[in-house]
Amino acid sequence: MRRWWIGILVLLLFGVAGARTNVSQAQGGETCTALVQEALAAIGNNCGGLGRNAACYGFNHVLASFTDEKPVDFFSQPADLAQIFDIQTLSTAPLSVDSDEWGIAVLNVQANLPDALPGESVKFLLFGDVDIENAVDPDLGVVSAPVVTLTTSDDAVMRTRPTLTSNASANVPAGTELEADQLSTDGDWARVVFDDLAGWIPLTAVDNDDEIATLLPADRVPYTPMQAIRLRTNLMGISCSDAPPSLAVVQGPQQMTISMNVNGANLSIGSTIALWTTQTPNGPAMVLAVIDGGVYLDDGTYIPAGFIAEVMLDAAGNVTGVWSAPRPMTLEEWLMFEPLEGVPENILNYPIDVPSELIANLEPTPTPIPIPTAVPGVPTAPAQNTPEVIQVDCAGLRPTSPLGGLPSGAVTFYWDGVSSPLVTGYRVNVYRDGALVASYNAPAGQTHVAGDLSSVPLLGMYTWEVQALVNGIAICTVGTNVSQRAFPTDVPPGATPAQPRPEVTPEITPEVTPEITPEITPEVTPVITPEVTLEITPEITPEVTPEITPEVTPEITPEVTPEVTPEVTEDPFCNHNEICEENESTETCPSDCVIDAVCGNEICERPFENAETCPLDCAVAVDGVGNARPVNFSPRGSASH
Repeated sequence: MRRWWIGILVLLLFGVAGARTNVSQAQGGETCTALVQEALAAIGNNCGGLGRNAACYGFNHVLASFTDEKPVDFFSQPADLAQIFDIQTLSTAPLSVDSDEWGIAVLNVQANLPDALPGESVKFLLFGDVDIENAVDPDLGVVSAPVVTLTTSDDAVMRTRPTLTSNASANVPAGTELEADQLSTDGDWARVVFDDLAGWIPLTAVDNDDEIATLLPADRVPYTPMQAIRLRTNLMGISCSDAPPSLAVVQGPQQMTISMNVNGANLSIGSTIALWTTQTPNGPAMVLAVIDGGVYLDDGTYIPAGFIAEVMLDAAGNVTGVWSAPRPMTLEEWLMFEPLEGVPENILNYPIDVPSELIANLEPTPTPIPIPTAVPGVPTAPAQNTPEVIQVDCAGLRPTSPLGGLPSGAVTFYWDGVSSPLVTGYRVNVYRDGALVASYNAPAGQTHVAGDLSSVPLLGMYTWEVQALVNGIAICTVGTNVSQRAFPTDVPPGATPAQPRPEVTPEITPEVTPEITPEITPEVTPVITPEVTLEITPEITPEVTPEITPEVTPEITPEVTPEVTPEVTEDPFCNHNEICEENESTETCPSDCVIDAVCGNEICERPFENAETCPLDCAVAVDGVGNARPVNFSPRGSASH
């Protein structure tokens, strides 16, 4: 530690001296530009293909101290290499056009990446007036954690961090063997290697192996060299708009997060970040700016690309207090990083891309940045131009359709978006029993995306979420409640399943309907069942059965019997077709005939006789010549002379 503070004092004096000359260097113009271009090209030639856990002397001038004695000329010229577990401190000189110097160093650090990924590493680039110290015990060297083999019992989603809200980096099929080297601090996740990526999968998705207990929790895995560092920079080294300021750039592998500790602050990095220290009115502070991807702080705060945060340092350079709330970077801060686009790709994990389309929408910010203390009713221009233009507000993000369930095939997802120029797109993720089964992307400004779930298993409980993205990193995530999938047998009205019903219902409804209804009715009841039941079954009972009984049977008795008797009896006989009996006299007989004209066993003959002329016939009969004579009748009414 004594060497560390001696070095700081020397470099501070050197920095003050350099600051006096930098006033004129700012006018260097073409000379400064040429120096920057020469230096950036040189580090590509000197440090390209750098191996893991190695440091490279990139451009003049770099100083280093080591854990043991080295030759005088060791690590003293551009392109020289050293193992990082041999390095105790590393310092790069500020940019100086007059002396043709600009110290640049490149480090390739394993950090906490698994041994199973030898080609992956964390890139450190130190530009200008920067000092770093290895805060890891050099005697530890590179410590390998125990490794066990796990097999997935079901399809699993691998994520960049051990939480369900972290980005998904791969889908791991069931039955896949994976190498695991550590557990999450809560013991629910294992870090594994799959498809050349390191990520986390839940233990519920792997076979329960007794060897899992041998894995170390992440917070107990020893740091590797340079995974924990102390950092100091001096922004007074800035002297050329074509060069980045004095800072440290840290870049992790794509789709993976790495853990680091800087000045005592724990960081989970899945991106490209810049770090520097500065002096504020409240004392020394460390500043973190996210250029690409995102960073998780130790308290869970997420800082997306385009945002910046700072934390105060004590007199010894250690973090004290808490981080400030992340804020959008100003135009001036973005322009500081533009020269990083000229860093050769062969010393990076991926090219550094400063979003020029975002910078184009920003306006210069007055220096110092004003505090909103404007006179009431007189808003100032900075208060209108800075935070409102690029502030990300996640409150408006919410899924809107579908919410009650997911179809089995084609589906369009709708959501309410986020109003911010920082948002570069949206992503919809579909989960089955907590496992990612589909993902669809949409550009910024579009709040719907079409998908097809035909190949996704039908059974299971489903949710879907929408994420607002900034340069591919999810900064807002809102999900739906658990729902089920619709069956693919769903058909519109009038489709094939409805056709057999009219043929079988009238004959077998009483026996078949109770069995068919529970399975088929939910799909076809609105079309078939109400019409067949109401038209056929009720019509037969009231119309046929009641009509026969009251109308046919009563009509026969009163109409047929009474009508026939009076008409047949009156013509030609009286007294209901009866004649006077033999023991009755002609005087009493008429009364028996119910006042009909009948006498002496003789019946009035019609149409020649009526009731007035009939009694004459009872006494005499007129022969053919007009002579009257008595006539006798038999009981049956046959005459005899």
